[in-house]
Amino acid sequence: RLGETREQLAELADMGLVARHPVTAAELALARGRLLLASDGHDEAIEDLAQAVAAADDAGLCVLARQLQACLGEALALAGDPVRGGRASDQAVRGLSAMGHLPALAEACAARLRGQRERIDPAVSFQPVMSWIQEQPVRLLRMEYLLAVAEHTAARGDGRRAHYAYEEARALLDEITAIQSEEIQAA
Repeated sequence: RLGETREQLAELADMGLVARHPVTAAELALARGRLLLASDGHDEAIEDLAQAVAAADDAGLCVLARQLQACLGEALALAGDPVRGGRASDQAVRGLSAMGHLPALAEACAARLRGQRERIDPAVSFQPVMSWIQEQPVRLLRMEYLLAVAEHTAARGDGRRAHYAYEEARALLDEITAIQSEEIQAA
């Protein structure tokens, strides 16, 4: 499936929209960066994302530039440079927090955690959006947080807290499954 997605992104890039539309270029770079991270192409992601951050900043695309920067931070950390990755991620989170763009900020918090998993407590990473992910129906972000809490607390020997986080994640998965079943039956 990643190969198919990669081909579709290449087709979009070849259509010439990228050169004419900075927003399209930034969004394609973000999708490509995430795809490269999913397929362990960290070095290629770093190169592409660094260029895309600069281009988005130059075009005045503040939110997209910080989203790209968060993805770049994740790539840097996963490629073995946790200091630069942490700086990039933290700067992206601060920028998005100042803008008040909660969906992008939540994604940046998740990217920071993915890159810095052994170095940062999930509650610290998600702190800027914790009340939002608790109150809003952003189930996949909440699932990512709960699984990270379970992993983090289990690694630190807090089996009881890890168990509760896994149980909450299981309940959330059941909720997601029920919603999907309803949508499939409605279709």
